[in-house]
Amino acid sequence: MRKENEAVRVLELLKKYGYHSQSYNILPRDKSYFYSPSGIDGVIAYVVKANVAMAAADPVCDPSDIREFVTEFKQFCKEHKWLCCFQSVTERCKDILEDMGFGIIKIGEEPIFDLKKFSLEGSKFRSLRKNINQAKKRGLTVEEYCPLIKRQPEWERDMEELSATWKNFKGSGEFAFLIGGAFS
Repeated sequence: MRKENEAVRVLELLKKYGYHSQSYNILPRDKSYFYSPSGIDGVIAYVVKANVAMAAADPVCDPSDIREFVTEFKQFCKEHKWLCCFQSVTERCKDILEDMGFGIIKIGEEPIFDLKKFSLEGSKFRSLRKNINQAKKRGLTVEEYCPLIKRQPEWERDMEELSATWKNFKGSGEFAFLIGGAFS
């Protein structure tokens, strides 16, 4: 089990340098953590499978330290005879990694919404509005969940159950490494 002081250390680094929506995924217990032997203030979360150390998103550090920090992580991987890979990196890190000899594969894009301008109006969200209205007519309440304002553990359990049901129906696994679950 991970030491409590390590969790505090990682959380503090996230508060200081985290900027990417995937950054929070370095917190689950399935990750190992690399810290700079030269004293760079930061952390790289990773898992090792099939002799590949897969880092979760960008290194959490000052942007000016990314190149040196990645160099140290590559050396750490080499000493353990692991290949090194970064998944779900941002533009901030992509060019540096490519310049360092990493191959780049675009898997998808993360949808970014300006919530101040976001609206469910228009034809694009017609079916979603229809589903919401049908749910309301059937007596259901449709409400936005804001866990940072007020946690609802029962809602979270229900969402986990619904997600598991959907995953079984879908027939293929979830992207567990990206969402913080077990990596297989």
